[in-house]
Amino acid sequence: MLKCYNVKMRRGFSLIELTVSVAIFAIIIVSAGNIFIQISKAQKEMLAKQILIDEGRYIIESMIKDIRMGYKFTVENNTRLNFTRYNGKNNFYCLSEDDGTCGQTGTCLAKTECAEGETQEICFAKTTGQPISSEKVNIKNLEFSINTTTGQPLITVILTLEPKDYRGIKPLLKLQNTVSQRCLKTAGACAENL
Repeated sequence: MLKCYNVKMRRGFSLIELTVSVAIFAIIIVSAGNIFIQISKAQKEMLAKQILIDEGRYIIESMIKDIRMGYKFTVENNTRLNFTRYNGKNNFYCLSEDDGTCGQTGTCLAKTECAEGETQEICFAKTTGQPISSEKVNIKNLEFSINTTTGQPLITVILTLEPKDYRGIKPLLKLQNTVSQRCLKTAGACAENL
């Protein structure tokens, strides 16, 4: 005798259900991928901005330290600052090429400290300096100006930096600082110039 078992038919997913679930899964994966790409892009941009801030702070602080202890300031073409430090050595900062050649164009900042006893004319006639800006940044703009209306010269430095190697939109950092010389009236080198 044959017994018949009532076997219930097991149903699978219909084609419509399968298509809808694949579409929902694809939307979730694409959204997660886009979020990951945006987070990665924002992280890269923040890292580039942090590099700019660190490099800009170093450049400005080193210039300001020298300027505070200097006198006899002159500016050439708004891109070169000539001065004499408290120790009598002549110095200049200039916009330069990677090799330190000063000019009105370039992507580096160069500094020169002239030799002991070298006159201002000989020192300031030089067209090369030692690059002090990092290889991580380009200097997009550098300007120097002097305001002597207050009696004490006020030197303003305007510096715009951008990262050297950055894909996408390049963030810019614009720094401006105004500083006065701090030569004391009792200091031999500065007393005659105040």
